[in-house]
Amino acid sequence: MSLPVNPVPQAPAVSPVIGRLPLKPRKCHVWTRAPLGHIAAASSGFTEFSGRNGDEEEVKQVRGSSGQAREALRRHFTELQAAASRLLTERLIALLAEVDSIEADSIKPLDDCQSLIEHGVGQADELLREALVDVPCVSAQLDDSLLGLLRERVSRHGAVSSCPPVQIDELQERPGGILVRWCKVDEDFAAADYRLQHRRSGTGGSQYEDSYIGRDCEFLVLQVDPHTDYLFRVCARGEGRTEWSPWSIPQTGYTTLAPHGAVFVNGKEMTNQLPAIATGSAVTFDMEVVNLFPVSSSNNNLSDGCNFKLRVTIGSGSREVVFDWLVDQAVDGLFFGCSFVHSGWKVLVF
Repeated sequence: MSLPVNPVPQAPAVSPVIGRLPLKPRKCHVWTRAPLGHIAAASSGFTEFSGRNGDEEEVKQVRGSSGQAREALRRHFTELQAAASRLLTERLIALLAEVDSIEADSIKPLDDCQSLIEHGVGQADELLREALVDVPCVSAQLDDSLLGLLRERVSRHGAVSSCPPVQIDELQERPGGILVRWCKVDEDFAAADYRLQHRRSGTGGSQYEDSYIGRDCEFLVLQVDPHTDYLFRVCARGEGRTEWSPWSIPQTGYTTLAPHGAVFVNGKEMTNQLPAIATGSAVTFDMEVVNLFPVSSSNNNLSDGCNFKLRVTIGSGSREVVFDWLVDQAVDGLFFGCSFVHSGWKVLVF
C-alpha cells in the first residue's frame, strides 16, 4: 500500500485522513474504588470476616487522612505565622531606620547653632523661634487598615473538605501505559484545569511527578514498567483561582502489556527515522503475523481469544521502521491516520 502525497499550501487548517479497520486493543483490567454507599449492598456476598476487614480499612482511611490534614494545617499556619512575623519585623526595622536618618539630618544644623547660643542668648532665642517651623518634627503615621485587610484575608484562607472535588474513576491498562480517567464528584465545583500525578508504589517508590495538566478528563500515562504497581492521584483548579484543590484518594494501577516496541535482532534495536514527507512522497505499510499462538488444527484459522504478534513495517523512501504488536483478534487490515498543518494536501490510497 503506497501513499503519494502532493501538497497545495492554503490557509492553515488540520485535515485528518482515517483508514479502515482499527486494530482492537487488548482486553483491559479496571481498578476503581467503590463508593461507601455501595459497600453495604455488596457485603451480602462476603463473609463476616471480610466485611469486618473492610470496615477496618475505611476507619483507617478516615483517621489517617484526618491526621494528615491536621498536620498539614499546623505546618502551614506555623510557616505562615513565621513568615508574617518576619515581614512585620523587616518593615519595623525599615521604618526605624528612616526615623534615625531624619533625626541625624535634622540634628546637624541645630548643633551648628550652638555657637550662636553661647555668644548671644537673646539673639539665639529669636533665631530659634523663627526656625522652629523649618525644623523637622518626626512622627509615625499608623492606622488599622492593614489589620482589617489581614483579618478578612485570613478568615477566607484555607478550607477543609471531607471529599476532594475530583476522584479517579477508572484505570485501564494499555501497551506500555495506563489510561487514567477521572470525574468531578462535587457538581458545584467549576473546574478550569486538572492535574494528574503518578509514582511507583511501595515504600521505596519515587516522588510524585506531574503526568498531565489540562482540561481533559483522561490521560494515557506512558513509559511505565509492566507488572509494576503505580499510584495515581488527581486534583483540580477552579475557575479564576490559582491554587489547586486537595488531592484525590490515590489509586493503584498496573499494566501487564508490554509496550509496542521495535524488533530486536541480535540484541540490536531495529529502528530508523523516516524522512520528512514532501511532494511526491510515498509511505508503505506492510503487515505480517509472526509467533502465532495457538492455531485451530482443523483449518489453521485463528481461534477466538488467541494471542499473536503483528509485525508492521512502515517505509518511506529508502528507510523503514518495524514494530511488533500483540493483539487478541485476527485482522485483515490496518487502521491508519494522518493530519497536516495546512489544508490542500492530497493523499492517494492504493
